[in-house]
Amino acid sequence: MKVKWRNMIAFDFYYALCLSEKSYYKQCKKLNIENPRPFLNEGANATTHLMRRGLKDLALVCIIVPEGITKIQIYALLVHEAVHIWQEMRDKLKENRPGAEIEAYHIQRIASDFMTDYSDYVKGK
Repeated sequence: MKVKWRNMIAFDFYYALCLSEKSYYKQCKKLNIENPRPFLNEGANATTHLMRRGLKDLALVCIIVPEGITKIQIYALLVHEAVHIWQEMRDKLKENRPGAEIEAYHIQRIASDFMTDYSDYVKGK
């Protein structure tokens, strides 16, 4: 699967979904990340890797789909990781109390991007 980078323009923050270890390490190599952390944290089915390249903040969300996991559980993992990305964006702006709707819309956007990418992966696009 080709990794599709997304951007939150107002934040100058880029994020992407990696659905295989191979795609994760390929992206790290492309970004000149030396000694990248493991694809997933120990015992995790999904991990968000935060990094910086030049002046840009980046996040690679890695997920592995073990046998027996349901589509709902996969989408829940994607929402969980979307929240981590939103938290990083919020912290970057030093925003301690964003409005509830602003927060919800941003998490919805990020989660929707991941769900679209995952759905495309499953369909073989």
